[in-house]
Amino acid sequence: MPSYHVRIDEIPKAGREVHLAGHESAWRESLLEVAGGRGEPGGEASVRLHRRRHRVEVHGRYEVALHLECSRCLDTFPHRVVGTFRVNLLLESRGAPGAEAELTEADLDDSVFQGDVIDVLELLREQVLLELPAKPLCAEECKGICPDCGADLNTEACRCGLRPVDPRLAVLARLRPES
Repeated sequence: MPSYHVRIDEIPKAGREVHLAGHESAWRESLLEVAGGRGEPGGEASVRLHRRRHRVEVHGRYEVALHLECSRCLDTFPHRVVGTFRVNLLLESRGAPGAEAELTEADLDDSVFQGDVIDVLELLREQVLLELPAKPLCAEECKGICPDCGADLNTEACRCGLRPVDPRLAVLARLRPES
């Protein structure tokens, strides 16, 4: 079994530590998937698992380097993601099946877990995905690309010149005073 698959019944009382380094192929493949197949990802992560009565507490930290695609100009750029997380995996449900239960604020940090093996790699992949920007930008001042000619406005001028006016809006030009 790979080192990032942890059997719940094999977690000692003192807990178990799992380290992932940039040279491990499964970790690199997971990061490459997160980055959409771009660049050469790398990074390290450390996860500590503690078994409690009916749950496993997972604490982790990661530092990864990815290559993302800018949502304005479509260029690839390097992006560093650093984070920590805490997840509680509930190993069995509380109460009778179908019974209503009132959740406390502490319960919002819990996830129901079924199975015998925790995939640490999957937990890390989810955490890195949550840290990625919804709209990645290579720079805040990125000008993007021209929607007509496709010119990268960061590096060149628009090649389409003056755009033709939509004939439905041409009548509005007469309302503007001549200068």
